[in-house]
This record gives sequence, C-alpha cells and structure tokens, in this order.
Amino acid sequence: MLENSNCVEVNYDMTIHDKSTGNVEEFAECHRIRYLFLPEIEEFLRQAGMNLVFSYGWMTEEKPGTDTWSGCCGAVVTNT
Repeated sequence: MLENSNCVEVNYDMTIHDKSTGNVEEFAECHRIRYLFLPEIEEFLRQAGMNLVFSYGWMTEEKPGTDTWSGCCGAVVTNT
C-alpha cells in the first residue's frame, strides 16, 4: 500500500499452458491502482453539488471497510 498516494500495487504472476503445443509461458505484471475512502468520495460529491445517500461493499449490503476491495455508492443532487 502506498499511503501517500492512495494507491496499492497489485502483483500478478501468470502461467500460460498451451495445450496444443505443450509450451509454457510465465510472466509477471504489477498494476498500480488508485483507491478512494468515503471522506474523499463525499468531498468530490460535495464539490459536484451532490450528497452521498448510501455506500456498500460490492455485492453486499455491508458498510465498506479497510478490507473492502470494491464498493457501490449512490448520490443525489443537492438543492442549490
């Protein structure tokens, strides 16, 4: 986790087996992914004239936490 940039590096090790030739190829990839916490999402929504209505962990009805990989949020436009 890269706390100062709100990023995490996800490492993938891949192995590909070609069934027709028997060849095996291995490689690794590292993907840097930006993550958001609810206070940051709420601030972005506020700046856009919106309010957060709900937030859940993806495919659950549980509040997102530090162990939640993805989530779903709903917002409404504020009366301005």
